[in-house]
Amino acid sequence: MRDQASKVTYWVEHPAGRRENVKLHVLNRSPDPVSKVRLVLHVDVSDEEEKWVLDLSNLGPCTDTVYSASKMRLENIPRNHIASPDEWPKLSDQGYWGVGSMYFVDSSGRGWTRTSKDLDKSSSPPAVELTNIIWWNDEEVSKAGLCEGGSR
Repeated sequence: MRDQASKVTYWVEHPAGRRENVKLHVLNRSPDPVSKVRLVLHVDVSDEEEKWVLDLSNLGPCTDTVYSASKMRLENIPRNHIASPDEWPKLSDQGYWGVGSMYFVDSSGRGWTRTSKDLDKSSSPPAVELTNIIWWNDEEVSKAGLCEGGSR
């Protein structure tokens, strides 16, 4: 069901000003939910690019979910030696970051991988070690514009 998959995407909002104002938007413009959502971010940590995983589980139908970089934290598994998530490094404090790919499963059970250039059927999420996890709180969910199509 490429029609539904074509309506699931992401984009990064870079408003003028400071890095902590940067936001990641994850959109589902279809009338059906998607599941097993996982984004792989390329993050410049101490002048070295690393892959970090943002595991979101599900996206509701017709939603624009926004994650603020200043509220996203970098967590190493096994856990950081720092006890409180408030003390973990912020994504907004890193030199550079961007989305490399997004994996999700549509309402028919088909897996998809989206990059900035392609949308391809995929049987499983990208192979990335789950040692670098992005933890978040306080996402904002609103109705996505241009949501269309009939429910499955």
